[in-house]
Amino acid sequence: MTRGPRALRPSYRRALAWIVENDDTEWLAPDDDGQVIPSVTASLVADLFGHSDEKVARDLQREMKKRS
Repeated sequence: MTRGPRALRPSYRRALAWIVENDDTEWLAPDDDGQVIPSVTASLVADLFGHSDEKVARDLQREMKKRS
């Protein structure tokens, strides 16, 4: 029997990294009213890890700055 790749332990930081690497992050730019409307993926991360959409957006912006 062949084993597949080892599963990674879920973490908030890994979820943020996945969004930055694999998802559209254009939604992080505020709209005309100055609001940021999160993606479905970001809202899912917020729900799964018990954070607000606003916190996830701030943390994603911080993660993107680290990588640029």
